[in-house]
Amino acid sequence: MNVDDQGITARLMSLLGLMGEVEWARFAVGPTREGKPRPPLLVWRFKVENESLEERLADAVHSFSGRVEWLLDESTRNRVLMPREVSEALGLWRTDSEVLLHLAETRPKYSRDSMEDLNDLLDHIERALE
Repeated sequence: MNVDDQGITARLMSLLGLMGEVEWARFAVGPTREGKPRPPLLVWRFKVENESLEERLADAVHSFSGRVEWLLDESTRNRVLMPREVSEALGLWRTDSEVLLHLAETRPKYSRDSMEDLNDLLDHIERALE
């Protein structure tokens, strides 16, 4: 398993750019500094929301069948795409970084599976937006 952080980031920005101008983004992808697999966490917000395209994005995420279950959180202006288990653990930790590091340490198979899912999920989203 080898996740190219810069390649994934460029791909994500390109994909989001199809939906609108990105005002802000933060992506946690790739392994930890120690080389352990870590679940991805993708956060962004658009300058102007496009409800039709964002609905298609949400439908794509919900219909994706991967190694782990994925969630698109649209409850705030920021959009957050993450494995469901990351979402469920967020309230237990001070920061999302702590959650990701905890899962990397305690759930290496889950972390690896979610990392491996990311490219497949992006392929699925791209097809849904065509």
